[in-house]
Amino acid sequence: MKLRTFFGILLAMQLQAQQVQWASKVVSYSSDLGGKQFGIKQILGKPNAFPQCESSPTAWMPKSALSGAQVLEVAFEKEQTVQQIAIFENLNSGCVKVISVAGSDNKYREVWRWTTDWRNQPYKRNLKTDRSYYFNRKRRKVEPAPAVDGFPGIHRVLLAEPVANVKSVRIKFDFSILPGQKQIDAIGISDSKIPIEAQINNIPNDLLLSKPELLVNNCDSFTCTEDGKQLFFTRDQAGKNVVFSSSFEQPSDATIVNECSLNATYNHLQGGNANLFLHGGATYTASQGETGWNLMQYKNSSFQNLGKLRIAAYSNYGESADATITSDAKIVILAVESDLTQGGSDLYLARRKDDGTYTYLENLGKQLNTAADELAPFLSADNKTLLFASNGFAGYGGMDIFVSKRLDDTFLNWSEPQNLGNLINSDANEVGAAITTNNQLLVNKHTEEGSALFHVAINTGDFESK
Repeated sequence: MKLRTFFGILLAMQLQAQQVQWASKVVSYSSDLGGKQFGIKQILGKPNAFPQCESSPTAWMPKSALSGAQVLEVAFEKEQTVQQIAIFENLNSGCVKVISVAGSDNKYREVWRWTTDWRNQPYKRNLKTDRSYYFNRKRRKVEPAPAVDGFPGIHRVLLAEPVANVKSVRIKFDFSILPGQKQIDAIGISDSKIPIEAQINNIPNDLLLSKPELLVNNCDSFTCTEDGKQLFFTRDQAGKNVVFSSSFEQPSDATIVNECSLNATYNHLQGGNANLFLHGGATYTASQGETGWNLMQYKNSSFQNLGKLRIAAYSNYGESADATITSDAKIVILAVESDLTQGGSDLYLARRKDDGTYTYLENLGKQLNTAADELAPFLSADNKTLLFASNGFAGYGGMDIFVSKRLDDTFLNWSEPQNLGNLINSDANEVGAAITTNNQLLVNKHTEEGSALFHVAINTGDFESK
């Protein structure tokens, strides 16, 4: 036991001593799809399409998946000794041909080469075209993506001898070697032979005080009162969203009630901060600044309509949105896709004006928003803890739930998002989470039977503010 403990401590010290850098600057490249999604800058920073390894707009794609030779040159924040180079190939890995390194003098030296032989002949093009198929949104005139027919992999090169003062790396690819789409997620260097891995930025597991337990089946979206005693959730009935309510402590078929007053016109309820709710489902009218939401207050077991939520110059490429609101109604945070997007659906805020309307949308920035989609924001009662769903950060597959802490009063500076871990997230989609004032975490998870609501006690005081 003592010997195993010693070697465990030794391994931990080695891992801590390993110096890993991720590409921080693109120096040159052969081709690029352009735009924010799948663009060349998506290769910068640590992996975010790994380890889930699904086709992701947070990875770089060349213009043509079968174009043959492509050259990419990236630089790192500072010079360091390099003994390992890792290329994270998100789709159809195995296309790296030559790797060279250079210092600040930009004089490259080749450190690795793969030679084609008769067993590895280049894939022959047999398609009329293979470009412009990566993303299929209405505002982009592109072809639908063909089926993904390849596999991810991390191409690690372990150098026989360490190379000192490496500042940049040049990689030559031959994408004609394999059929199908190609995506490069990240490039890392290390001064050690310890394998560079993609790490998920998880919250500590001990913040969850128990395992999640089933609360309600057949739940598409949900919210609850500030005290956590009354639960509201949406179910699909004959193709229409219907809002129901139930006691949080005893959510059974006997206690579930159809909220008829909420289903007459609008049919979607979100928010749940200091008993302020956003009642949505109507088509928004951009010319009038209408968002499709009404602001509601829950008081004495009934709802009071406080009027329409109007945002100046409001725009949304989609027909619906997700939203949450601060306890004083001064800030609304929404998940929409607009002209200011970092890629897909992003998190935005709008500020309340003296006349009760809200200012134009402000993007919450790259710390929270990615080239993929961010959905279902929920701001807890402290007005500092933000939960949201995303498929743009390293996770377990599909949409995962993340948490971030507000760092100042601007509402524009947030901590690095942390994944809620594999007790909450899975290889399916988790979309929607909330925290009650009695520290119950509610999460909308997908099961074999469909979407369901789970709950677990959580210690929120130790969320890191990185």
